[in-house]
Amino acid sequence: MLTSYLYVNKTVVASGVRALLFVTRLLSLIIFLLFVCGALGTSTDWISFFTENEVAIVSFREYAGIQLPYIYFLASPLLILLLASDVEQAVQAGGLRWFLVFVSALSLALSGTRSHIVIAVLYFPLRTIFLSENLLLRIGIIFIIGTLVLVVLNNELIQALFSFSETSNSMKIGMLDSYLTMLGDPLTLLFGQGYNSYEWSADLRKIIAMDIGASKTELTYLELVRVYGLVWAALFMAFLVRAVYGLKEVGREFRWLYFGFFVYLLNCSLNPYLFSTNGILPLALITSVIATSKVHRFDRDTNDDRLVVN
Repeated sequence: MLTSYLYVNKTVVASGVRALLFVTRLLSLIIFLLFVCGALGTSTDWISFFTENEVAIVSFREYAGIQLPYIYFLASPLLILLLASDVEQAVQAGGLRWFLVFVSALSLALSGTRSHIVIAVLYFPLRTIFLSENLLLRIGIIFIIGTLVLVVLNNELIQALFSFSETSNSMKIGMLDSYLTMLGDPLTLLFGQGYNSYEWSADLRKIIAMDIGASKTELTYLELVRVYGLVWAALFMAFLVRAVYGLKEVGREFRWLYFGFFVYLLNCSLNPYLFSTNGILPLALITSVIATSKVHRFDRDTNDDRLVVN
């Protein structure tokens, strides 16, 4: 979070946001290019530069006998913010910008995690539901999504993706008993176990992947309570909520971060991104966006400062 002090004014903050979007755009294009090369049967040996340096995993995941591409980079979660920016630009300007939305959404889906696939598919309709002032449009989209959910629930692939018996889902559900045991201790509930508890907590060691050197689980918000204790975790959660609402009132230039960061935090609930540079560095930048942006109130007479989805 100390990196937020690097952003001393709005000009520097704008440069930081542009740098974030530039880097994630490059990442999106690399994933998209790799997918196209694989589909065309051309050489993909160049990706070894990333895999050998352990910043990417390229493989397949199999659900219900169907193999799905798994092109996961360490920075893949940040593609959610790129998608948020692209959608906002496409809504405002239209045209070929929708192709950028397609590329960023596809690259996010190709990262292979189920949450990324769902976000890639549903980001735009959910954004419209949350931000549109057209009630009939919102109701219509909710009806369409609900209908599609009912239709695909019987799909074997969808059932395999979200089945409680699936390995990853089963592991996360199985962690809840251990959390109840750990947080049942009043001292742990109030003050937490600290960062080094993977060294001494038998209950924690049972649910983390010790074989790969893990020190935390993917249930981020429960981890906040386990590590910090209830009081400090509540303060940090309040800080996150304030950050989201703060983004609602920044200038139009950065307003796309409002819903994008909200979705990013939802994604963090079942993944450990918030505990890494994927979470803290964007949070520091977003904090600086809020601190340096002129606050725009929604009760002004003009519509220029409103975030409206037509």
